[in-house]
Amino acid sequence: MPGQVVLLGRFRKNSRGGGQVRSHHKIVLSIVINLAVGQLSAYAAESHTKTGSPVNPVTVRVDPEMPLIDQLESIYSVAKTNHRQADELLERLLADSQFATRESGLRRDAYSLSTWLAIEAGNYKKALASARHRVAADPSVREDWYQLATLEYDAGNRDASAKAIAHMVRRWPEQMEEIDFGLVAQLVHQSKLQPAVRLDFLQALTQANWMQGRSQSSSLWYELTLMQLLDGNIQQARESAQHVSTPEHIVDLRSDRQFDPLIDRNAPKFDVALAARNEVDTLQRLASAAPDSLQLRNEVNDA
Repeated sequence: MPGQVVLLGRFRKNSRGGGQVRSHHKIVLSIVINLAVGQLSAYAAESHTKTGSPVNPVTVRVDPEMPLIDQLESIYSVAKTNHRQADELLERLLADSQFATRESGLRRDAYSLSTWLAIEAGNYKKALASARHRVAADPSVREDWYQLATLEYDAGNRDASAKAIAHMVRRWPEQMEEIDFGLVAQLVHQSKLQPAVRLDFLQALTQANWMQGRSQSSSLWYELTLMQLLDGNIQQARESAQHVSTPEHIVDLRSDRQFDPLIDRNAPKFDVALAARNEVDTLQRLASAAPDSLQLRNEVNDA
């Protein structure tokens, strides 16, 4: 069925834009798609331009002589119903000689749309390239870094993924609890990160008290303790060992003689039975504060 044809005029809008480890593809796809859809919806929700429907899509002619911001707004409207045309128009805009000199907000929004369209098309290589351009254009949007981290992970770039998450944790510590603990677990336990990257990743998460009081946090402190010990940083390792809190990780410390220079077996801090009681108390307190958290309820039952 032929669609309507509309030539869009000028209009303005401001838009900005451990538990059990799950399959990394499931983690990545769920995070990436949810972020991408949310960003497109946030931008497009402010548009009052007629856009048609998937059954009767609007074909939009975007005048290449219009200012770039007007072209981009028109392309966003096209993207609601015609991904292929939107992608073609967007590629033309990105290739415009003036694009690189435009304000960061416009460039960031253009690359956001490029990322979303690539994800919709299943072209994750292109999505990753666009996501990298997006944070380079405007590094101030937390969600962009999160999507970049997941796309880097899915592409097999585990070091880059860990670096992006470390940056997020340091830049936006108040929102670090939103980071998927399954993705972090994959990077810590299932990925061969470069030693310097792994050390910085562990330090960023532990210094920010990510998942404080839970087994995920204790696991990070244990891994950091081990890494510092193997690097010969005894004093740092001894300090990190003080933060290992769950009974299973304390058992790991007590059962491996290489940790003997770091711990006092007679200290209450390294008493396994006491640690088990403290863990249950902490999880119950956290679960009471967040009664809707299924994950916390499961952790209480498993403790």
